[in-house]
Amino acid sequence: GGRVPSVLDSGTTTTSLSRGAAPRAGIESGGGFGTMVQTANGVVMVERGRADSIRIGPIERSDVAVHVSDAFGDINVIGMNFLSTLSRWSVEGRSLVMRS
Repeated sequence: GGRVPSVLDSGTTTTSLSRGAAPRAGIESGGGFGTMVQTANGVVMVERGRADSIRIGPIERSDVAVHVSDAFGDINVIGMNFLSTLSRWSVEGRSLVMRS
């Protein structure tokens, strides 16, 4: 896939992509029936998909579950399903520090 600007959100369970960003990242949603999920902005319909890989700098994870939805607008969020694979992550001053 390609580069997809995203925010990191420790309050988001599953990495979530806008409908427009998913194809740029090489992600096809599962199609079929959608799933309702609770977000900070209420309940939205999502389709499930998988990212072959997600890379942030030198850290890469394979076969990552993602949600895809029109409801996300142009926002793409890296969630806890990525962050929880790290040995450590923390906010130090104004920087996010991630350790593989």
